[in-house]
Formats: sequence, structure tokens, C-alpha cells
Amino acid sequence: MKKILIPIIVSALLLSGCWDEKDIVEMQYITAIGIDYDKEKDDYILYAQVVSFAGVAKSEQAETVPSKVWVAKGQGKSMEAAINMIYDKSNQIVYWAHIGIIIFHERLLQHGIDQISDSLARFQQIRETNWMYGTKDSIEDILLVTSLFSSAVQTTLFNPEEAYHVHSIISPIRMHRFYSDFTEKATTTKLPMISVKEDVWKTKGATNDSAKSSGVFLLKEKKYLGSLPISQFRGLRWVTKTTKRSPLRIKLENNDEVNIIITQLDPHLKINKLDKDTFDIDINANGGIIEVQKEISLPILKEKIIEKMEKEIRETYENALNIKADIYNLEELVFRKDYDRWKHDYKGRFTLTENSIANINIDITITKTGEYDYQFSY
Repeated sequence: MKKILIPIIVSALLLSGCWDEKDIVEMQYITAIGIDYDKEKDDYILYAQVVSFAGVAKSEQAETVPSKVWVAKGQGKSMEAAINMIYDKSNQIVYWAHIGIIIFHERLLQHGIDQISDSLARFQQIRETNWMYGTKDSIEDILLVTSLFSSAVQTTLFNPEEAYHVHSIISPIRMHRFYSDFTEKATTTKLPMISVKEDVWKTKGATNDSAKSSGVFLLKEKKYLGSLPISQFRGLRWVTKTTKRSPLRIKLENNDEVNIIITQLDPHLKINKLDKDTFDIDINANGGIIEVQKEISLPILKEKIIEKMEKEIRETYENALNIKADIYNLEELVFRKDYDRWKHDYKGRFTLTENSIANINIDITITKTGEYDYQFSY
């Protein structure tokens, strides 16, 4: 009899589940963090976004309970001190492994992020696949922004690739790539800038803010160079291989317009063969016509598209040059393609001028015209 009971008891113990299992509502899951710097106090400020999952268990109902968003704040002379302050304020277990985004304030970028970088790298619960952003706005306000359906983790900040595939402006960057570029001698790091856009969406009796891309922060050799708003770096998308789909507006006479969507970009940056201190940019791209307000021949339209793209590329280059930033990473091109010249000729003093970009060659193919008939064009 005893021989029969022993296996039964052992089986019951094995099927009883995990003894240390925690209910989802018993833990505080950090979904995003933001880091600021207080120059007067020489303190680091850590903001942690916590999303309530209390309504998850009711998901089979017709209408779910909106997820509440909370933001905790910790401050101290180090990241560890700021984290410990959040631990001290919490009345539940804090879990960091669900972090999806990390936001750096401009004040922190200006101060330097070496100490922060070391802390993030050593924190085992923080993964290197988090999306990275910078901001000039209140980090707390950004972390409190929710989607139209009251979810903080369904905003484009947590899914930037989806938005980038539809409207490519600045390529999103993950933590491992950010730090890889950040530590390279010849690479200029481009950190997407986000800002709070108030009252973007409206419904009866209410409005909803949104956190949107607003520019780019530029860093090199662990130093902050400055920032550019979107209006000043529109040419960057035309020399970025990851660009999927981006609009281009061509203005005609009498304020008429042609709206184009540029897709399938294939840009190539090269060292000029005749003058190795200058560079050439070759671009192949496809375009689709979205709207035509006035008849224009296809050859002339292609000329205007090429003219507009080249203008944006050069203006972006010059705007970045004003803050001594190599936005197209031309130095990295020399570093990788002609290292000996980079090491011996430039000796760590690589410089760019207004004339460093010699030639821009663009070949555009119009693949889609919609209902617009081009038979008159030839």
C-alpha cells in the first residue's frame, strides 16, 4: 500500500505548480524609462513608466478596462541611487525586463552619458534591443502619453518600425546599435528626437496628445554636437538605405502641386576618384504619383523630382555642417574604405567643407501613376 501512495504523493507535489509564482497584479512592470540630468544638483533623474495590467484578465469581455499609466521618479548622484529611490517608493516587486524604450533628455546628452551607459550595460534586466530616443520636452509628459485606446505600450514609440515603413523620416535605432555607433571614432550617431504634440486626436468631449518624431540629435565620439528639426534634415532620407516610403511635394506654377511617394531607394556614397577629399552620391529610386493638380510631362516631372531631392540632400548637409556634424557619415566611409589615408593623412582631424560633396547623381523611375494618363507626355 505504501509503495502505491508514494508515487501518488510525489505526482501531486509535481503538479502543484510553482511555489514562488506571482500574480500579474502583484508586480510593477516597468515598460519605459527616461533619464534626465539636473546640472545645479549634479543629479541624475530617472523616470519609470508603469502600466497597470489589472484589466488584462477581463479581456474576454466586450469592453476591456483601459490600462492606467503611472510614472515614478528617482533622483541621485548615480543611476544606482536613482533606481534605489524608486525601489524605496514602491510597495510591490519592481520588474524591469519589460522595458521597451529608453529616452535621454537633451540635458543628459549635453552632460555626457558615460556613467549612464555603464549602468545600463550592467543592469541585467535591461535588454539591448530597446528603442532609443532623445527629447527636449518633459520626459514625464511623454511617458504619460497613451494611444487612442488608453494604452501606453501601443503607441508608435514602442513600434517605430511600423510607422517608419509608412512614412520614413528618421530611422529608428535600437540600444545595441546606438552604443555601437556612439563608441566608434569616425561615426556620427543619429538619435531620433521626440516631442509631445498636444490635442492631435479628438473625440466628443475629449482630446488625445501624441508623442511624435520632431528631429534628430547628433553625437560623435561620445560628445553631443547639437540637434536639427525635421525641416532641416529632409535630405537624410534619400541617402538612407532603410528608407521604405517617403513623400515628396513638387511645386509647380500658380501654386499647383504634384505629390510623389518615393520608394525602393538604393543610395551609394563613394569617395570621388578624381579628388579623394570629396564625395559622390549615387541614388536609384522608384516613385509613385499620388496627386496631380496640373498636367506636366513625365520627363519634366522627373527633372523636378531630381532637382528637389538634390536640393534637400545639400541643404541637410549644410545644416549639419553648421553644428560641425557629419550627418552622412562621410568620415566613416574613409575610415572603412581607406583606413591608411584616414589614419596618416587626416591624423584624427578629418574635416568637411561646403564643397565636400562633389556630385549627386539621381535616377528616378516612375512606376505608378494611378489614374493619371501620361499618353500626352511624349
